[in-house]
Amino acid sequence: MESKKQPKADEESLVLCVNSEGLELRATPIRLTRHLVVFEVYNPYSILQLSEVLQEFQIFINHRPVYSGRAVVSNLVNTGIFLVCEASLDDAWLDVDLTRPMKASSILRSEFNHFISEYKKHDLVMDDFKLVVADLQGFLIELRRWLEQLEFVVRSNPSRDRHDQEVEIINQVLEPALPMLGDYFMRFEAAAESVKQSLQPLHRSYVKRQLHPIVLCAPFSWRTYTKPLGYAGDYEMVAMMARAPYEGSSLFAKILNTFFLNTPPVVAHRNRIDYLKTKLVIEIERVAKTGRRARILNLGCGPAVEIQQLLEMEIADQAEIELLDFNEETLRSVQQKFEE
Repeated sequence: MESKKQPKADEESLVLCVNSEGLELRATPIRLTRHLVVFEVYNPYSILQLSEVLQEFQIFINHRPVYSGRAVVSNLVNTGIFLVCEASLDDAWLDVDLTRPMKASSILRSEFNHFISEYKKHDLVMDDFKLVVADLQGFLIELRRWLEQLEFVVRSNPSRDRHDQEVEIINQVLEPALPMLGDYFMRFEAAAESVKQSLQPLHRSYVKRQLHPIVLCAPFSWRTYTKPLGYAGDYEMVAMMARAPYEGSSLFAKILNTFFLNTPPVVAHRNRIDYLKTKLVIEIERVAKTGRRARILNLGCGPAVEIQQLLEMEIADQAEIELLDFNEETLRSVQQKFEE
């Protein structure tokens, strides 16, 4: 683990944030580093989930705000009395308090020394890891630059022809591009697996700085990282997995989006949707043979892609289907899809 930055006992230390349900949480920090915070939540009704995004995340030490941004829940331990939560932090530290009188030069010098100390921690990022990230970054930058040249030509044509031309370019580039992207990302994943747990927060921060400005242009990667509903695997993420992958504001974004939507976890989820639809058809047919209508409850339905596909089949008339999800936005989206 990283060296602890434990608040003193006589300091007023506090964590304030808003969870995915819009509820404000108050907690006590028990461990704080540059890249993560561990805190205790005593409210038994403060429900948190792994990978949940905590918005308006603020950390106060000695009544002074030191962090204001967002955090992502990375670990949870329920002691029965209180909840211990570990969350990863972005680069939203308030390193210099501009409200302090700047005439105190010792304060500014102290703040700068702290900045240098934190920056030197990048020396702990493994050289092999840096090399793999640099190779991936370099390939992505060159691929983006090459595609931008093609895009300039496409955009000089009439707008009615642009879409067809973009699709043609993407189809031609994808076949050689996907294996290369896969190779670079596999090397990255292998390097990431070799990082010691104590150094993982530092390496995560390094990757965010080097790669996020490039890869988050893809709608799927942006959605999975930002988690606008506050948790992983929301209805729109799953819907993206099932629809045409050519989404994004540029050729590069569309190709990158297509790559991410063809990684093994996403392909496995699409296979799961096909499997569920097949099982539903089999069960409806079985019940129909007895002269009854099948009753189906889809719990945690998400976008209910398998149900959407099922409703396109005549056999769906032999079933009564109920959808249940804890998120109202999800249910509204599904209802709108069915009405279309």
